[in-house]
Amino acid sequence: MIKAKKETIPNDVLEELITLGEGYKTEFKETLPSPEAVARTICAFSNTKGGNLFVGLTRTGIPVGILNEDEELTKLEEAIPMIIPRPDISVSAVRFKKTGLLIINVPEGEKKPYYLKNGKGLKSYIRVGELNVQASKKVVKRIVNSNPFYGEKRLKKEEKIILDIFSQHKQLNFQDIKSIINFSDKKIRKILRGLCKKGFIIPAENDTYYYNEMNFT
Repeated sequence: MIKAKKETIPNDVLEELITLGEGYKTEFKETLPSPEAVARTICAFSNTKGGNLFVGLTRTGIPVGILNEDEELTKLEEAIPMIIPRPDISVSAVRFKKTGLLIINVPEGEKKPYYLKNGKGLKSYIRVGELNVQASKKVVKRIVNSNPFYGEKRLKKEEKIILDIFSQHKQLNFQDIKSIINFSDKKIRKILRGLCKKGFIIPAENDTYYYNEMNFT
């Protein structure tokens, strides 16, 4: 379960951050919205330069405080599994002007691009000003090509999506993958063969279409 770490941040430091208002790396919420909306913001921060999501503030930065910390953390817990690959976040509980706030810190992701998974498939988001904007195919391709995470073994976007799924589940069979991502059977098998050839995954010994994630850096 996600927990908030109690932090002591000087009021003048917080006030300076909050006075700057919402923007490229900052978003304010009185209370967290739906898990999907939360996931969209975290995905966008991860795909750009990271950011902080303040909970307990109005859009104009007026502190209203947290009514129920557990409810806010529950929404966050429901949001994280919607993002592929799983993002790194940390949560701080702070006091500001006699009210309690939560600060969800999202660093720039090391495994960009990040995708939001829902019933309609996978979508990637980036931060544009204070908005979360769906990334075009061209932008996603640029993110993939500029990310050094995979070293010299460049992966196609579809290969990276499936490999990111393995990073969360470790072991999957064909039907598992098909239930997560809406690709055709032929396309999934082709991608799995390609990942095997490149050394990222290996077939299980029992040859029942299970694939194990390989350790790689």
